[in-house]
Amino acid sequence: MSIESADTPAVAFSDGPANHRDDGLAQRIIAAYAIADREFAGHGRSMWQQIAARADDLHQLLLTGDEAAVSTALRNPHTTDLLAGFDHLTRRSYRVSQGNDSGRAAGAMLSAKLVCIASAAAAVRLPYPETKRPRPIPGIEELLAALDGRFGFVVDFPNPYPFEWGLKTSRGIASYRALQSLYQAWRLSELCAGRQGGRILEIGAGLGRTAYYARRFGLDDYTIVDLPLANAAQAHFLGSVIGPAAVSLVGEAAAGKAIRLRGARFIDETEEDFDIVLNVDSLTEMDRQVAESYFAFAAQHARYFLSVNHEHNPFTFIEVARTRPGSRASSRFPYWMREGYLEELVDFGGAAEPSLATEAVASAYFRRALAEQREKMRRVESELADTTNRAAAAHRILASRSATFAHWLGLLRRKAR
Repeated sequence: MSIESADTPAVAFSDGPANHRDDGLAQRIIAAYAIADREFAGHGRSMWQQIAARADDLHQLLLTGDEAAVSTALRNPHTTDLLAGFDHLTRRSYRVSQGNDSGRAAGAMLSAKLVCIASAAAAVRLPYPETKRPRPIPGIEELLAALDGRFGFVVDFPNPYPFEWGLKTSRGIASYRALQSLYQAWRLSELCAGRQGGRILEIGAGLGRTAYYARRFGLDDYTIVDLPLANAAQAHFLGSVIGPAAVSLVGEAAAGKAIRLRGARFIDETEEDFDIVLNVDSLTEMDRQVAESYFAFAAQHARYFLSVNHEHNPFTFIEVARTRPGSRASSRFPYWMREGYLEELVDFGGAAEPSLATEAVASAYFRRALAEQREKMRRVESELADTTNRAAAAHRILASRSATFAHWLGLLRRKAR
């Protein structure tokens, strides 16, 4: 099922697994969904009211409790709109992709995203466009091998569902969302550098792909807070790729290092602290009061808030941050992986020492730069002192010679008389 081009990377559809690893998941998801739906306070003034309406048939199916039908729907998200708003595998996008011959453009775009990840992580050199002799861009497998070496594990792309569309690799189909999540998990690992198993809270986690990759980076204390339908999708995806026992659903006790899937009430009830609160592409889509409540929680219970959002919606992340006195983005720069998006980090401080790998690099850089400037100043001062000494010596010699000249000139004038 590949769409290939002679000069661009191949894109393909996934076939889905030969054997599903979701035994017992449908029953657990149905039970968790009933609890989550009862606790759900509504969307408020949010665009998600309309997005969720597209999946109302699945909402009703989950409430009926038909385990076989729910299992079939969860295994085939291309037949529903369960993932609408946070992943591309929906019935609408499936219909479009079946009649869309855009393999060349898609392959180029997705391979460029992979280059962005590898460049950001310093696994390969950043391409330089302002030259007539550009370096060759590594191939897909070469880029993945470079990331393996940089990350310390073999990068893979689990495809538990059929018809997922993306780059064809030896490690699975690399979809657009999977590549985004790989980058985001790497950023979390950078922020948690030096902290064994950093504690992460992700608000609005899509299909849960970032949680999957964060686990590969060793960040195995991971909690997701999301809407009921999103929690259902995350439960099935994560349960299918890392095992049903590795996820804890709404209403279930967390066992060991299971990824916890929770509803919005978790924020109101917990007293736990986290290293990082993460939100990608959803905070500014929420009811503003809800967004501010999430930020207020982070300010009290986390060291960092990492946001990846655009600024086209009615309010922005930085405007939410300004509602908390003293809060400001300690870094703000264009997001590597998606044009028009910003990556913003708020550091709430606290007793813990900063663990940013980028802080360490920056600190070392500025120490070196300061030392170099001091050495330059020392050399300049030394040269200036030498110049001053030479000028003084020259002045003394000139004065001496002037006195000698005046003496002989006086003698000559007396003889001339």
